[in-house]
Amino acid sequence: MPILENLLSHSDTRIEWKHFIVLPVILGIITTIVIAFGDWFFTSMGVVINVADTASSIPIWKKFLASFYGGIGEEVLMRLFFVSMFVWLFAKITKNSSSLTRNGLVWTAIVIAAVLFGIGHLPATSAITELTPLVIARGVVLNGIAGLVFGWLYWKRGMESAVIAHFTGDIMILIVLPIILS
Repeated sequence: MPILENLLSHSDTRIEWKHFIVLPVILGIITTIVIAFGDWFFTSMGVVINVADTASSIPIWKKFLASFYGGIGEEVLMRLFFVSMFVWLFAKITKNSSSLTRNGLVWTAIVIAAVLFGIGHLPATSAITELTPLVIARGVVLNGIAGLVFGWLYWKRGMESAVIAHFTGDIMILIVLPIILS
């Protein structure tokens, strides 16, 4: 049971913190590694976005705050609002309650929200480089991968798991990787 749900329902169920945090942290790290390899792939195609140089000029405390914004703000908007809204909307339209159909509705909502998540990162990308079709594809695909992971966590483990994974991924991308790569 997600933490907030447990607290709000005044449940006596004990929260297993280790069990609750481990999977989102691991998935946040794995997602960062996949995005780093995806970035390498796009770089080999000629898309060079020097995020490390841009990130190195930002104070670490601002990167930490940006990680909180991404982890909380973006997850509330993309998963809690968009995924939930799309699932509700699709369920109203299809009026089918079979398990397979419900899973398909949820995955459709997660994919749409992941694409929107990728598109939502394009303004920040445009501040670093010119938006070309390959740069746009890079932004949508790489952020979309993270959106799929965070969406799955939201669906299966709750909002808090998605927030933890997103926060972990942002910390890795904004703080850890620039330190490792410098």
